[in-house]
Amino acid sequence: MNSIVLFAVCLVIVTNYTANGVTAPEIKNLWDDSLQKCNIASGAIDKSFDSGSMDPSLVKGITCLYKNLGVLTSGNEFNKELFKTHLSFFVDDADQIEEIADACLVKKSTPEESCLELFKCTTKKIKH
Repeated sequence: MNSIVLFAVCLVIVTNYTANGVTAPEIKNLWDDSLQKCNIASGAIDKSFDSGSMDPSLVKGITCLYKNLGVLTSGNEFNKELFKTHLSFFVDDADQIEEIADACLVKKSTPEESCLELFKCTTKKIKH
């Protein structure tokens, strides 16, 4: 469970949530609901974060997950401020947050590729 919360750091998703006073349990509920809605296995995040390889259910559902959390907009653009707000819930250093956002919010040829890259990059940056 703690890894799921930590992964939220990877996903980095809450500008309006934290700005509007949403609590950690509410964010966790949003996260849990999104995982279920996107058919991502409950242990997929932990497994992917710990091993560095992505669970097949996560690969298939990562775009859905980011859309559900608001990180990927309906126009297939990343919401950088929302991403940074979620990240700031777990990372205290504003420079590190900006560095992760700049390095990881990279638009690829498809939304699916962009979301996979965001997950991989964020996981790598947070682990180091």
